[in-house]
Amino acid sequence: MSRRMFQVFFALSFLSFFSLPNFAAATTLTGAARAKEIARKVNVLGNLGFGVQVHKAHGASGEEMIRNLALADGSINANSDFMVGATSKDFEFGDMTKWGTTNLASAQDLFASGDGSEEDVMKVKRRATLGKIIIAELSRMGAVSFGFTSGSSSYCGVSFMGLLIVDEENSLIYELSLTSSGPC
Repeated sequence: MSRRMFQVFFALSFLSFFSLPNFAAATTLTGAARAKEIARKVNVLGNLGFGVQVHKAHGASGEEMIRNLALADGSINANSDFMVGATSKDFEFGDMTKWGTTNLASAQDLFASGDGSEEDVMKVKRRATLGKIIIAELSRMGAVSFGFTSGSSSYCGVSFMGLLIVDEENSLIYELSLTSSGPC
């Protein structure tokens, strides 16, 4: 079984784990158990996408944590390069130059958009469907917010947006790469 087939099989098995009783239990988790559940869900998203990086964050809110990470990274130079409450309509998937926060629906859209290079239509649909479900589950856990990067991956000199999932309780930002990187 190829690695990618295993990842899809794992993601489908993961989804079957979520019955109503399990969902109810996941929304009431606290502390280390909550952090572990968020990390598990984000890792599934990373397997459906093109990987995940974890950043320790500083700030009182998800917005402040994302802004501080972008400033520390040098990805933005001023607050004018930061968008608050951006929606899917505001996104420029290739060569986006700003970082910011977004809502649940736009986070789902961004994850589902992928890099457009995948030829396997069923794989793209699985990614979109599973991604929307898992992102909604993360949102329902509370103290989870969403944002985006100006370029979590690049290809042929073009930077592509990444999705940020902020665990506000544990001060962690998960950066999901939505495109493959590599040579032209």
